[in-house]
Amino acid sequence: MRKRRFRPAALLLALSLLLTGTGCKKQEDPAPPNTLPQGGEAAMTYLQSLHPTALNDSGDWELGAGWTAGTDTYDRLVLSGDSAAPANAWYNGSGLGDSWFISLRLKVEQTADQEGTAEVLLGDEGHSPLFRLGISLASGGFTQVSFSAGSGANTVELLRSGWLPGGDKEFFITLQKGKGESPVTATVYGDQELSYSFSADGYEKQAARTASLGLAVNQATASAARLTLGADYVPVGTYAGMARQGVTDLLDHFWSGSPATGNILPTWNGYPSDTLPDDRGGLWERGMIIFAMDGLYTLTGDPMLKERIISEWQRIESLYTVEQLEAAGTSLHPAVDDCGWHAMLYLVCYRHSGDPDALARAVGMVKNTYEHYGDDTLGGGLWYNNDRQYKSLYETCLLLDTWQILQYQEDEELRQLMTENYEWLESNLLRDDNIYWCEVDADGPRGKERPGDIREAGSVSFLGGNMAMAVLHARMYRDTGDSQYLDRAVRTAKGITDVFKNGDCYLNDRDAWVNGTFMAAYAAEVLTLPGIPQECLDMTYATADSIMQNARTPDGYYGGCWNGPADGPDSRWSMIGSRPQQTMTSGSTVNMLLGAALLETLTGKGAA
Repeated sequence: MRKRRFRPAALLLALSLLLTGTGCKKQEDPAPPNTLPQGGEAAMTYLQSLHPTALNDSGDWELGAGWTAGTDTYDRLVLSGDSAAPANAWYNGSGLGDSWFISLRLKVEQTADQEGTAEVLLGDEGHSPLFRLGISLASGGFTQVSFSAGSGANTVELLRSGWLPGGDKEFFITLQKGKGESPVTATVYGDQELSYSFSADGYEKQAARTASLGLAVNQATASAARLTLGADYVPVGTYAGMARQGVTDLLDHFWSGSPATGNILPTWNGYPSDTLPDDRGGLWERGMIIFAMDGLYTLTGDPMLKERIISEWQRIESLYTVEQLEAAGTSLHPAVDDCGWHAMLYLVCYRHSGDPDALARAVGMVKNTYEHYGDDTLGGGLWYNNDRQYKSLYETCLLLDTWQILQYQEDEELRQLMTENYEWLESNLLRDDNIYWCEVDADGPRGKERPGDIREAGSVSFLGGNMAMAVLHARMYRDTGDSQYLDRAVRTAKGITDVFKNGDCYLNDRDAWVNGTFMAAYAAEVLTLPGIPQECLDMTYATADSIMQNARTPDGYYGGCWNGPADGPDSRWSMIGSRPQQTMTSGSTVNMLLGAALLETLTGKGAA
C-alpha cells in the first residue's frame, strides 16, 4: 500500500506547448522576445529558436571516398562510410560558432578481423582536425572510446577507455562547447552497456578554434544519423546550467541503458529495487523523472532527451493494457491526482513520439476521470478518491490535461467540463489572502479554523495547486483575451509570493513529491505576464540558488527542504518519509531549477 498522506498531484507539464521537433537554430543567439504578454507563442517560438538544427541536407556535406548519403524512413539524412583506409566527410554548412552542441547516432561494424574505427572530427576552418572522438570495435564484442587533440604527428591522446565488453554496435553521441575558452565535453552511450562522459580540460584554446564538423571511418562501416547542430547557450553557473546538472543527476541515479533502448529504473515508493511488489514498478513516480527530462528538452532541445522519453513510452505500452491505462478509480489510478498525473505523462509521450495511441490514452483517462469522480455534490468539482469525502485543489492537474488535449483536438464536452471545474475551484477554494484552500467538504474548507497553518511538511493549502491555478488563469487569458483572467493570474502570483515564503525561498509546504513540478509552467507562463512584481521572479531565482547550495546531497540527490538540509534528522521532509533518494522528491526539486532556468532564458536575465 502506498503512502497517501502526502500524495502528489498530477504533474503540470513543463510548458503549455512543449516542442516536438528539433526546431530551427540560429548560430547567433537570438534576443529574448521583447514582451511576453500572454506567456504563449512568443515564448515558445523563442525557445524553439534555441534548439539544435537537424542536418538533413546532403548538399551541405563534402563526402570523401567510401562515403554516401541516403535517408531513413522519415526522410532524415543518413551518412554511410565503408572504407579499408581512412576516409573523411565534412559538413560545409554554417560553422560551429563560438559555442556549439552536436548530437548524432553512429552505427559501427568491423569489415575485417582487425580493429575498425569510426570517428567524429572537430576541425578548424580548413577542416584540419583539432579533436577526434573515436569508437573502435574489436572481435569478441569489445568496444573502445578514445579522444585526442591534434592530428598526425601532433596528435595528443587525452583519453583511451581500454577495451570494454558488451557488444555495443550503435552509439548515441553528444559533444558541446560553451562560449569563450570553454572545454569540449562529450558523452557516449552504447546500445548495450557502454556509457562514457569526459571533458577535454586544459585544451580550451584549441576548443576555441573549432569551426567544422566531420566524420571518419577506417577498417569499418559506419552510418551517422539524426545529426543536429546548434549553439550551446547553457553555461555552467547559470540557472540553465543548474537545470542541466539537476537532470543529469536524475539520469545518473535513475536511468539504465542507452537513451533509445534504456528506461527509468523500476521503483516502488520512489526507490529502485530488484525486488518490488510489482515487477513493473510504480507508474506515477516515474513521471517525476519524465517531466524533468521534458522540461530540459523544452529548454535545450537535446535530442537524447526525446529518445529517452520515447523509450519510456514504448515500455509503458508494452506493460499495460489500454483498459489499465485509462480506468479511473483502480489500484493504478486510486485518486484524482493519479489520474491527472498519468494523463499528463501520456501527453508528454505523445508530444515526443507522435504516437496517436499516447494521445488516445490521455483522452480516455481524462474523460473517465471526469465521469468517475465528478458530480453536483458541493456544487460541482471532483472527489479526491473513491471515499468521496472531500474535493480538492489537486484536480487542477486534470484541468491542465484537458487544456492540453484541446490544443490537439476540439471537444466541446471536455471544454465545458474544464471550464465548469475551473470556475468551481475559483468560487469554492479561493481565500481572502489570494491563495487557495487545498480541500473542501460538506462543512467548508478543511482547516478553516487554522488558516495560517501553512508550513514545511504540512499545510491547509498546496503550493503546487496554487501554481497550477495561476497557469490556468494565464491560459484562460491567453485563449480569451479577457483581462479578468490576467488579474487572477497576477493576484495568485502575488499571493504565492506573500504566503509561501521561507526566507527568500518558496516554502515547500504540503507535498515534497510534486510541489516543484508545477514551477516550470508557472515561471514561463505566469511570471512573464505584465503586472508581475519583480519579487516573484527574485524568489524563483533565490530558491534555485538555495537548492544547489543547501538541498543537493554530495552524491547528487535533491531534498524537499529547499533551504536545506537535503537529508538527515534536521530535514523535516526526510524525517516524515519524503527523502532525496526517491524519484519524486528529487524530481520535484529539480523542476524548481527548471523554472528558474526557463525564466532566466525567456527574460534574458537572472536574479536582480
